[in-house]
Amino acid sequence: MANIWDSHAGAAGAAANFCTMNVLYLLIEKGLITQEEAAGVFTKTANQVRDGSEDGPNPGSGESIARGLEKMAGWCLGYPSTP
Repeated sequence: MANIWDSHAGAAGAAANFCTMNVLYLLIEKGLITQEEAAGVFTKTANQVRDGSEDGPNPGSGESIARGLEKMAGWCLGYPSTP
C-alpha cells in the first residue's frame, strides 16, 4: 500500500480529516458538543460514503474509507471532555 502522503489527493484527504478532527476536538474541549455528537459526524459521513459508493465501480474503496471514518468516530468517543 502506498503512503497516503505520496499523492496530492491522498494528502488533501488526510489534511481534511485532520482538520475535521481538530475542529471536533476543539468543540468538545469547549463543551459545545459531546464526544457522542462528534463521533456522530464521522458515523454519518461513513454511512454517506457507503451509500454513495455501493453502486459505483469500486464499492470496496468506499467501504475501506467508511471503516476509517468509523475508526475516527471511536477516537472522538475516547477524547477527554475536559482538558
